[in-house]
Amino acid sequence: MPIIDENFKIEAQSDDVTGVLTKQENYDNKKIVIIAHGLGGYINQFMHKQASLLMPKCGYDVARINLYSHKYPLEKSSIAILVEKIRATVNHYRSKYEKIFLVGHSYGCINILEANLDGITAASLWEASFGIDKTVGALKLGEVGDYFYFDTFVVRPIMSKEFLDEVTSYTEEKCYKLSDEIKHPIQVVHGTESILYKNKKTYTDKCEVRNRYDVVEGANHIFWEGNTAFDLLDKTLDWFGEF
Repeated sequence: MPIIDENFKIEAQSDDVTGVLTKQENYDNKKIVIIAHGLGGYINQFMHKQASLLMPKCGYDVARINLYSHKYPLEKSSIAILVEKIRATVNHYRSKYEKIFLVGHSYGCINILEANLDGITAASLWEASFGIDKTVGALKLGEVGDYFYFDTFVVRPIMSKEFLDEVTSYTEEKCYKLSDEIKHPIQVVHGTESILYKNKKTYTDKCEVRNRYDVVEGANHIFWEGNTAFDLLDKTLDWFGEF
């Protein structure tokens, strides 16, 4: 059955949410996966695009959200705007699907945890940002006028000082508090070559909800080494299949 893309636009208070819904043509899946990309990420990154091609064949429609826009590009964004976009997307699809799953990558995971919505079946957090004040310390910060960027990223996210301060406010203590409050099951997946894996701390350490921790051998933060993106998707679908 052919896989098709449909562009969507959802009204939200601060800024409309745009994105792409990928599904099997003329077939109504009862489950949807909503994907929130990471800081400086985008909906067509390899792992997100492959998720949109594979998951519909496994019974899940896939909605990939643009977390940035012309009105609020990354350098003008904030955690409140990003969380609002996730909430608006979930609320838009609630009545259309029996089960809603969330996927976040990197800082997109914090957006999902801050949203902390009721009625989510489960979430998979890919390379979930944790203790960002320390992980940012391991990176080189560059400056362009009044803006900052991470010099070691392949895609260099540029942000204001205000947004950088907000991002780096997610200390280990603050991240553990998020995991204490989470309402739905979570999976965390790390690549064995990433800073986050080597940190040895994450949200599944202390949370009380059903959870699972997985690793992808040989993967770095963006899962583009060899077949690591497909290993990531296998582990994600295996987790979602438990529900």
